[in-house]
Amino acid sequence: MSTIIGEVSIPADDQGFVLMQCPLCGEFFKIKPGDYHAEDVIEIWCPSCGLKAENYFTDDVIELALKKTKNYANDLIYNEMKKWEKKFQGSFISFKAGKKPQHEEEYPINYK
Repeated sequence: MSTIIGEVSIPADDQGFVLMQCPLCGEFFKIKPGDYHAEDVIEIWCPSCGLKAENYFTDDVIELALKKTKNYANDLIYNEMKKWEKKFQGSFISFKAGKKPQHEEEYPINYK
């Protein structure tokens, strides 16, 4: 099995901060991307509730990532079904892949 890595771009504001959201209290805050990935930063705490979470991605980021994943998975499945359709063509087994599933719209994130 192989690993597939995708990317979701989170835009920064004019001062270089990105918007984050605490999954525990729901409050928004901003952080510099370099601080989020810095080796000398051990943990990030929510400035509102003081609790730490595994990630602070906003609902928009998570929704976009899920749409990208779903679209990619649907393409993989459909392409495999097309291969089966060709493989079984002319044999005693009939197989149709059907119509290609439509992609969900992947709107870029815009916090400005």
